[in-house]
Amino acid sequence: GIKEEDKDRIFDPFFTTKPIGEGTGLGLAVVHGIVKSHKGIIHLESRRYHGSTFTIRIPTLPIDTETDDKTYENVQEGGREQILIVDDEEAVCQILHRILDKEGYQTTSFNSSRKALLHFNNNPKKYDLLLTDFMMPDIDGSELAMLMVQKNKDLEVIICTGHVGTLGKAGDTKRYPTNFLYKPIKPEQLLSTVRKVLNG
Repeated sequence: GIKEEDKDRIFDPFFTTKPIGEGTGLGLAVVHGIVKSHKGIIHLESRRYHGSTFTIRIPTLPIDTETDDKTYENVQEGGREQILIVDDEEAVCQILHRILDKEGYQTTSFNSSRKALLHFNNNPKKYDLLLTDFMMPDIDGSELAMLMVQKNKDLEVIICTGHVGTLGKAGDTKRYPTNFLYKPIKPEQLLSTVRKVLNG
């Protein structure tokens, strides 16, 4: 179960009760962002030492209701490109995989940047896009991108981060890819950015 004093903070980005290096605290924040983008709610029931239950409620869309054009105006059709997803939060990997896979993209995901790099080096030309978290143990997203682009100059890169101020601090702007997504990421934002980057 979840402590009473933690219940109001569990959806805050980067809040975690895990030891340093064992979690970024972004899993529930990403889920909350996706549910909120669909005008839904998350209800928590938790008892100490008994476990927790999360109930997600998303409103149905009436047949005669028009889609909000402003929300989806930038969403373009999917594709068949190969996308490598890397995030040390397994839940985030699964969410990104499901969203992209539903649109036809061929995705492979890793929650270890080191394992992802070893896999990539076996067939660098296979992938069209790297979708990676920025803050990760072992190899951060920026370093991972550089190592992979060295093997495949045509590889497109999108870095996902909640640390807005961290990017580019080192002063060497060539170190960082130019495409960023800031967490929590909305599905339509993800799809629009991926398509735009792949289209060049």
